[in-house]
Amino acid sequence: MRALLIGNFSQREFQSLPPVIRKVATVHAASDCRNAVRWLESDPGDVDVVIVAERWPGEHPHRELERVQRALPLARFLAVGSSWCEGQARSGNPWPGMLYQGWNSWWAHWEMDLMHFRQHRLPSFGLPVIASDHERTLFRAFPPRSKDQMIAIHTHGEDMADMLATACRDQGYATVWIDPQRPLRIERPQAILWEGSPDHLDSLQRIHSRFRQAPLLALLDFPRFEDVARAIDMGASEILPKPTHLEDLFHRLASLLSNPQKAQKPQRAAS
Repeated sequence: MRALLIGNFSQREFQSLPPVIRKVATVHAASDCRNAVRWLESDPGDVDVVIVAERWPGEHPHRELERVQRALPLARFLAVGSSWCEGQARSGNPWPGMLYQGWNSWWAHWEMDLMHFRQHRLPSFGLPVIASDHERTLFRAFPPRSKDQMIAIHTHGEDMADMLATACRDQGYATVWIDPQRPLRIERPQAILWEGSPDHLDSLQRIHSRFRQAPLLALLDFPRFEDVARAIDMGASEILPKPTHLEDLFHRLASLLSNPQKAQKPQRAAS
């Protein structure tokens, strides 16, 4: 698989992506669309996936992106946006024919699809461009069901706790709610699912201190780069932003449970 990266991937929010993409693809990088077109005009061969990093809305004009798309009509285009670009798909001026994902969920969302593509299996981004998010979700597989591993859920709201517990039980997990108002005695859960605001990371640290043997997956409300770094410093093994795809959540949770060493030593993003 060959991938073309367009944009400034040296920005701290994007720095972690090129190394992991290189694990599944041969990568060529271009600083902008014009340089990408110049490289393509030199006849470099086929490109399977184009990944465009957007630091602010409008960084790459539509007309320049269209030139790249015309040069690569069969390639799939995946965009990654910085914190400045949140809400772009809903209220901004989204790029046509591109699948957009924020920086803090990009790899968690596309890792399995890129692996499938490398193995000559159809990824969800290989569906027709007009496929809806719901259709892509139905296409993407959940990980194998768990065998009664215990997940402790920490959230301040009963509705959120019930939603997460129901989703976990559907995947075969046993669950218990750590109610902040009425804490229970819980013995050695296999993992912690912590949900909350970046303003409440002190409670994340307390939960991590209480269950140090268990990997902690944090669901944060629209986290910024600094929030992700603080959550890792306070004990989170992995962070996903809210809203998130349930299949992404369970793939990351299964990965943490199957790789305890990774869970105990999470990689801290570069500052």
